[in-house]
Amino acid sequence: MANQYFIKIKKTLLKIVKIVGIIILSLFILLSILPYLIPVNQAKVDANNPPFKESRFINLEGKRWHYRHFKPQTTAKSNIVLIHGFSGSTFSWRNNQQVLSDSGYNVISIDLPAFGYSEKDNNAFDHSAKGHANNIWKLIDSLDLKADSFAVIGHSMGAAVAWSFAGLRPQSISNVFLVDGAGSMGSSKGSWSSSIIKFCMKYPPLLRWADVLGGAMFFKQKKFEKLLNSAYSQKADAVSAAGYLAPFMLKNSGRAVIESFIYNKNHSESDYTKLKCPVQLIWGSNDKWLPISLGEKFIEKYPSANLFKIEGAGHCPMETHSKDFNSYILGFLK
Repeated sequence: MANQYFIKIKKTLLKIVKIVGIIILSLFILLSILPYLIPVNQAKVDANNPPFKESRFINLEGKRWHYRHFKPQTTAKSNIVLIHGFSGSTFSWRNNQQVLSDSGYNVISIDLPAFGYSEKDNNAFDHSAKGHANNIWKLIDSLDLKADSFAVIGHSMGAAVAWSFAGLRPQSISNVFLVDGAGSMGSSKGSWSSSIIKFCMKYPPLLRWADVLGGAMFFKQKKFEKLLNSAYSQKADAVSAAGYLAPFMLKNSGRAVIESFIYNKNHSESDYTKLKCPVQLIWGSNDKWLPISLGEKFIEKYPSANLFKIEGAGHCPMETHSKDFNSYILGFLK
């Protein structure tokens, strides 16, 4: 009698497991098909109709990179390379590029792939700081630049790229400016769990969902205004929000951001002992995103570096306090 009772329970449990399995499989199939039935942004950048008059394009690692080249009226004193942060683009330097160029410098600002107007298709390449730095040097090598010294300015995530950029060719670097970002603090090793997550995120329907949810929930004017209010530590205007939002209205913007995490390879830190040029950290005193204590920690590791604090500024002092920012950069370069 007891044996029949357990057999009955076993059959019931197997039936429940089977039903649950069918439900899970059905949901999996549905969620894999559904994102392809929902329309997403399909706009692409037309190289023949560039977003800015200074826009240029170059193919690197099988991808089309967008950059802007501001040339001085006379022979360039030297070159300045500008590298934006996460979710930024060359638009992030709108209050600095022309001012620096008008002061006699050859200015090159770059859209890192996944952001700005660089190509967002086929992002399966190295998105690490050192990977981006290598490609930026390839871009620089393709240009006919008369001056052979470079000042590099990197903001937030771009500070790590700028730091790697300087470390790859220290003999060519005249100045390093890290803005509200302290560069690499050493090698990074991914955990087994992060490797599993990255592997799962490569599943095409999940990347398609990133485009669907990005367009439906995140890539909105009001969302970007709220985001910039926090980044600026003050109210952002509609023009700033629209400028940041515009590149995210391009095809594959959502998946490109996810892929920038998936394909971020781990590298050991470069040998910065060969870097003999001045290193300046510029930080907004009211930065709520990356506290100034990170800059102080960097100074402890590299005591020859200096920390310049811009009072009242948030995470983006080059935008909100551009006059102080530009004066400091130009004053130091002179």
